[in-house]
Amino acid sequence: MDGSFPAPLFQLSDVSYHAAGTGIRLLNSVSLSIKHGHVTGIIGQNGSGKSTLMKILARQQTFGTGRILFRGQDLQNWKPRDLARRLAYLPQQTVGASEMLVKELVALGRYPWHGPFGRFTKGDQQIVSSAIDTTGLRPLAERLTASLSGGEQQRAWLAMLLAQQPECLLLDEPTSALDIKYQSELLSLIRRMSRDVGMGTVVILHDVNMAARFCDEIIAMRSGQVVDQGSPEHVITTSILRELYQVEMDVHIQSATKRPFAVLR
Repeated sequence: MDGSFPAPLFQLSDVSYHAAGTGIRLLNSVSLSIKHGHVTGIIGQNGSGKSTLMKILARQQTFGTGRILFRGQDLQNWKPRDLARRLAYLPQQTVGASEMLVKELVALGRYPWHGPFGRFTKGDQQIVSSAIDTTGLRPLAERLTASLSGGEQQRAWLAMLLAQQPECLLLDEPTSALDIKYQSELLSLIRRMSRDVGMGTVVILHDVNMAARFCDEIIAMRSGQVVDQGSPEHVITTSILRELYQVEMDVHIQSATKRPFAVLR
């Protein structure tokens, strides 16, 4: 992958989306830019358009108006296999892997590179092995995914995406079912993967403090619109949090990380 690619990873201009058959506008003239090599968090209330935006970026859902560029090229013009080699998407609900060994699940990440009948090469094996090691799954590689804890399963899915060798990860609430220990471990892993490999990562998070702690940039959404985008220090403020969540929160700077954290009044 080429982390020096000059254009933004994603560039959105006036993107809108109406729910089919309802006329309800779920995205309203969204314009934003997502950088290479950064972890970009999306925050906002349920129903703010976060998952709709993520599905559109992953090309799992079409949009109505506007334009989206991925690596400088119109997203709609990418051939499916070419896109799958550069873009990896993890939805909220993952299915169909409970009877697979961890190493088998991770190996699925090589599918975009050789297809269903292509030969699984020594190079593929090395990439899969590296993904297993990077995500700390070596002791679990021979286990069924159904036997893993929630945090371990999420690491297995991340390893599969890493084996895909994408330039961008799209992760829809990967920490939603995890306790705080596994949330922290998973987000630390995501940040390390992004920086070590040079991937851009877009992740939807409910916990604003986790977003502030682990993301390089944050996109704040409300009612299908982008309220603001920028560094955690820029976005995690009393006024923006009030606009997003209709609650009063005090924002402080953590001495060890120099990152903001919010406390409900």
